[in-house]
Amino acid sequence: MNFRHIIDRRIKPILDTAVAKICGFSYKEIVMARKPHSGKLDSAQVTDLLFSRLDEHDLNLIISMASSDDQNTLDQADVADRKRIYLCLGAAYGIESILQKTGILGVLPPDDVHAMSRGWLAPAGGYYCADLVVDVLESVGVKIASLTTLLDFGCSSGRVARVLRAAYPHLNLFGCDPNNDAINWAARNLKGIEFSVSTQEPPLRQYSEGQFDLGFAISIWTHFGKNAFLRWFDEMFRIIRPGGYLLLTTHGVGSIAHYAHNGQRSVHQLQKNLKRLYVDGFHFSEEFGENGDWGVKHEEWGISFVTLEWMMSQLSHQWSLQSFRVAQNDGNQDVLLLQRK
Repeated sequence: MNFRHIIDRRIKPILDTAVAKICGFSYKEIVMARKPHSGKLDSAQVTDLLFSRLDEHDLNLIISMASSDDQNTLDQADVADRKRIYLCLGAAYGIESILQKTGILGVLPPDDVHAMSRGWLAPAGGYYCADLVVDVLESVGVKIASLTTLLDFGCSSGRVARVLRAAYPHLNLFGCDPNNDAINWAARNLKGIEFSVSTQEPPLRQYSEGQFDLGFAISIWTHFGKNAFLRWFDEMFRIIRPGGYLLLTTHGVGSIAHYAHNGQRSVHQLQKNLKRLYVDGFHFSEEFGENGDWGVKHEEWGISFVTLEWMMSQLSHQWSLQSFRVAQNDGNQDVLLLQRK
């Protein structure tokens, strides 16, 4: 019997019992008791900017073309989401005046190309994530207008980069992802953004040292094993300029609450994740099986959970923490803004 087995089978149950007695809660109760975050943002500056380019005639034209289901979706949405839906509908209906005024595109990835969501409402996620990036930057006094060169790291088929391109044409936008088909589709259809296929191990040889003012990665570090997690931070340190920024999302305790309340993962699995966070600060498990994630296979690409304390104990020599928001991304993932030293 090895030492790890002794810890897992004999010592941890004693510790778990002690935690329950001291705190009055079991890990299961902690998982189920924590309330999920709403994910609502303080502002929606990108959505507001694009929506402001529409006039009353444009909105009436969308409404005249909307089905009863589309109208119900609009009626049930809050103010920010309603604006995102209007923009989605304008693109889905192919209303040329709206496409020209906003700079948004009506084309969507086909079903055989990776995308984070499907259907006419799929672009709304891109608007939300673009709003998230700008909202976090603005909260620490960084204006998007002051930035020049941005990298969407793990961009898939470009859902966030395309929105930022429409809103801020002055930006030099780059996107990379190991999914070959997604990058090829984006390069053909989303002009004005430089896309490239990334390797699954650093370095990203297509980028030079200090090339970027900002890198952002939505739902990327949520999948890395511990070694990959840290190696890719080293690569971001190389390609982001001193004083530049890295915005990323991770899974934390808020994600455990999110998955528990939505029934997306078993309570037993989430209990295990929570225990590992308390003990180690980091937990990784395989997620995608032998076929990989849309064909992308790597032993350190699965699902990970991490505490802020563990992260900064590993990163503080290269990065300073500017902002940390628990479960801000869609009520699930933590959002961090780091500044390169």
